[in-house]
Amino acid sequence: MLNSFKPSNREAVLLRTVVLLFVALIVLFSKVQKNVPQHHGLRLGYPGAGLRAGAARRHAEFDTRAGASAMERCSSKQKHDYNIMMKDIHSTNPYLDFSPQKYGVKGLDLRGWGLDLTHKYIFDYIKPKFMVEVGSWKGLSAVNFASMMRSTHGNNSCLMLICVDTWLGTTKAWESPDMENPTHENTLHLRNGYPSVYYQFLYNVIDKGYHDIIVPLPLPGVMGAIFLQRKGARPDTIFIDGCHDELCVYQDIESWFPVLKEDGILFGDDFGRGGVKKAVFRFCDQTRNCMFHKELSSSRTWVIRKNQKDPTSGAKQSEDYRPPKQRHKPHP
Repeated sequence: MLNSFKPSNREAVLLRTVVLLFVALIVLFSKVQKNVPQHHGLRLGYPGAGLRAGAARRHAEFDTRAGASAMERCSSKQKHDYNIMMKDIHSTNPYLDFSPQKYGVKGLDLRGWGLDLTHKYIFDYIKPKFMVEVGSWKGLSAVNFASMMRSTHGNNSCLMLICVDTWLGTTKAWESPDMENPTHENTLHLRNGYPSVYYQFLYNVIDKGYHDIIVPLPLPGVMGAIFLQRKGARPDTIFIDGCHDELCVYQDIESWFPVLKEDGILFGDDFGRGGVKKAVFRFCDQTRNCMFHKELSSSRTWVIRKNQKDPTSGAKQSEDYRPPKQRHKPHP
């Protein structure tokens, strides 16, 4: 009976119209998907599908660059030069299959407290290849450091920047009335009362394309120093910006100074705060091979050097120190 059914002319026209509309919708949907903006592989399309697939595709490109993953390609050199590689910290790459929607991350957010031009002079001076940052927050300074490292040494260099942070916020952040304001630089991105800034950090690093350099290490500053020291890691540069109270700043410097490579640079932010300044000077006054680097320091940034060549040259430099009013590029 079905085989004997023959549609009328009117029914045939209607059927043909439905088929054409269906084909047109498929073509239109394909064009819309192609025009969806891409952010280093994070597709910002319809919820739930594009982001994870896009991230996986971006990481697939990242993992297979030059015929092998960037981390695998650099792992033996990093192990040889720095005594540590990504797999010594994470058995699985933390950026792989990262899903922003799962953690409520809606887009790039690098709001912070600005950057000091002194950092450029420090990088010109030390030219770091292996660096540690203690206190990263959303990653503003980290992506800036990674950018300068890549600009100095090239895209194919095996560089490493380990970012040590709990991503739980400072005392100031928890005391702030804006702690849950999503437009404030100190927001904690609380989810059920627990900060989720770490996932914003991951997104920002991926978006800026530095996930082949930056390695997150979610530990308190002192514990991070112990961990890396046990691994035998020897960074040539360490940046400290974890807390700003004298006691914990001193503890951070005291913990990280032994990890620093000989003749390496250890520097930090907020030198204008009394507690920070006291901690820096007190440590150098008590440590023979700590040389306060007056020329590289500014009113905002403090710089000390682990000096093995002249271990008696350091402490007295802090006594009559006044922050320079003008910045000049130092000569190594």
